[in-house]
Amino acid sequence: MADLRYPSRKLTFFDVLIVVLTLFAAVFSAYFLFSRTEGTSCTVTFGQESVTCSLADDRGIPVLSNGYALTVVIENGTVSVTESDCPDGVCVNSGAISREGQAIVCVPAGVIVRIGGIRTDNADIIAGGAP
Repeated sequence: MADLRYPSRKLTFFDVLIVVLTLFAAVFSAYFLFSRTEGTSCTVTFGQESVTCSLADDRGIPVLSNGYALTVVIENGTVSVTESDCPDGVCVNSGAISREGQAIVCVPAGVIVRIGGIRTDNADIIAGGAP
């Protein structure tokens, strides 16, 4: 007679399928995470204004938006928000970004710092997005 207190511990087909699909999703995600190219430009958007700068030029960009003051710093090909007087400070704690498509957002100030680059494929154009 089977002991009902301890169910069978055999692997079924569905257990193996779940493990394989999980591993596939992890490899697929890692590929897209690490295949981003280095960005070439940075766009800081606040309110109706937008400032675009090259990542090759080291500089600081003071931003005043929604009553908050931020300092966006471009240094050694990376962009970071080094100072902000917003209440949560998430933008400062985001660290430096350098890869195309990455962004830093300060919600209270309404500021978006986004890395852009030169696309070598036409995937966005085909999908209907902006290049």
